[in-house]
Amino acid sequence: VRFICGTLDVHKRLELELAQFLGLDNAILFGCGFDANCALFEALLTEKDGIIYDEGVHHSITDGMKLCKAKKLPFKHQNLEDLESQLKKAQPLRLKLVVTEGIFAMEGKITSLPKILELSRKYKAQVMLDDTHALGVIG
Repeated sequence: VRFICGTLDVHKRLELELAQFLGLDNAILFGCGFDANCALFEALLTEKDGIIYDEGVHHSITDGMKLCKAKKLPFKHQNLEDLESQLKKAQPLRLKLVVTEGIFAMEGKITSLPKILELSRKYKAQVMLDDTHALGVIG
């Protein structure tokens, strides 16, 4: 377990292979999604920022969001009109992070990622995509 024994060469090799598979410069792996979600939001966001998130995201994501001071702006599940409304409300915030999933595992619904990216660009927001259930399957 990495948090007990530290980062080993095997961890570094796996992260490098994952990054290459995804076409990225680097990657970091966590023991579970909950650990990643707990680390992400607090590390990136302050009280000057906002999280605009799909109400259908996994509970571990909302748990991770609770650990940071960013403003939380939920939008109705897979509702792009509501997403845009929340993005408009978030405009005064320093950093805006749209949070969604690639595939919502409990129902098997695929997110409208191209449309979410389009709206995020329009309102100068970043996107966090939890692609746990789609990575290597459809994406």
